[in-house]
Amino acid sequence: MLDNAERMERLRQIVQNAQCDEEAYWMIRRLATGILTHLGIEESQAAKFLDDNIRNHVIPGLAGYEQFLHTELNYLGVFKKLPERMTERAYAWYRKLIGHLEPGGEILDLGGGSGELAQIVRENFNHQEPTEVTIADALDWRKVDMPFLRVEDNKIHVKDGAFVSAMAITSYHHSDNPEALVYETFRVAKKRVVFIESVTQNLLLYMVGCWIDWFYNHIIHFSPDIAKKINVPCRFMPATAWEQLIWRLTGLKPTSSDDLGFYQILNPENHWRFVYDK
Repeated sequence: MLDNAERMERLRQIVQNAQCDEEAYWMIRRLATGILTHLGIEESQAAKFLDDNIRNHVIPGLAGYEQFLHTELNYLGVFKKLPERMTERAYAWYRKLIGHLEPGGEILDLGGGSGELAQIVRENFNHQEPTEVTIADALDWRKVDMPFLRVEDNKIHVKDGAFVSAMAITSYHHSDNPEALVYETFRVAKKRVVFIESVTQNLLLYMVGCWIDWFYNHIIHFSPDIAKKINVPCRFMPATAWEQLIWRLTGLKPTSSDDLGFYQILNPENHWRFVYDK
């Protein structure tokens, strides 16, 4: 397993290679400009920031580069609208989940982060059958008063079938061992698993997806503490590969499998929704 320094060096190479590839850069520029304008700066200013600081940029050290980019964006006022946009993002996820969650009982929100989505689910989902939501994550990012379980080495320390259903929103590609985390999700869910993943269908989209994932998690959600940076191992796969992985682990075919497209402005990756019944 890689240590934190090795992770950052591998990620540095991936980020730099994407920025120095002309075809990848122009797709990155379009998507990242959308992120920045969504956060309140002018399109021309966003494009200038990217051209000046991203295109063909040689990165001597990733930690210092992340600090610099975050500081520059803070100076431009990018983060003033972030809390509002994050709430909008959580409601957008909820709209993609409603109608696919199993009503009643307990739901596990794997990789639930700040807990905004879990809170929305608890407060809005099927009042006829009370629903409890527990957040599970590698680090405790909660901004809400809700139950929490720590994920350690891709393990959730509860019994088999402890939750009626489980949801995982763009969580698996952050694991160094997504297969183990997928297996654990299906182990703890009694009836249904719903997950949304970022998918890439070719090398170009993979390069761009890795860059966007890094920019969103390490610049927009910057932390100076290397131990608290969200893991970005770039474990993206095509949708069919996720289905094959789950078939191999569980023998289950998806109840539904749907391309959601690039509908999230704040993290513009190609998202795909998978629903499985046990």
